[in-house]
Amino acid sequence: MATEKTWFTKTIARETLSAKTAELLTNGDITSDIKDALDTLFAGRVVASNTIVRDADGDVVMKRCSYFEGYLPIEDFGTVGKDDNDEVKYSYQSKAGASAARKSKSTLEAAIKEADEQLEVDEDVSAWKSAKAEAVINSEVKAEYDGESTLIATYEDACEAVA
Repeated sequence: MATEKTWFTKTIARETLSAKTAELLTNGDITSDIKDALDTLFAGRVVASNTIVRDADGDVVMKRCSYFEGYLPIEDFGTVGKDDNDEVKYSYQSKAGASAARKSKSTLEAAIKEADEQLEVDEDVSAWKSAKAEAVINSEVKAEYDGESTLIATYEDACEAVA
């Protein structure tokens, strides 16, 4: 039995804000510059709309990896159960992408722990803050894809590779 989703999402927030700023602009309550500034508050990351590539038979053959931001063969992904239509759901990251994300997270945790331990030794708060900031910046750098499969950059190219 399907239930209606009633929670407040970023998409709903973005749409609500955009509608409200459009109304305020029309009424002359704000300028277009202010509208643009308010709309960009919820702009966030671009979500890929075409994440699955199917072959001529309708079988899933490729999927977009959110970590590497490209398309890989479906064999490179794990599964996370089934959807409401009893179809297999795949991870949003490839196995290699999930591994790289876990490695980055543990490296960050180790760097923060080291910074905390160093703070206890020398009590230099500015060095501690700097070390933590650097650790966070380093953790945001994504690893390069070096798997055996070919990473395809765009949905169109992935569809062409399947055809």
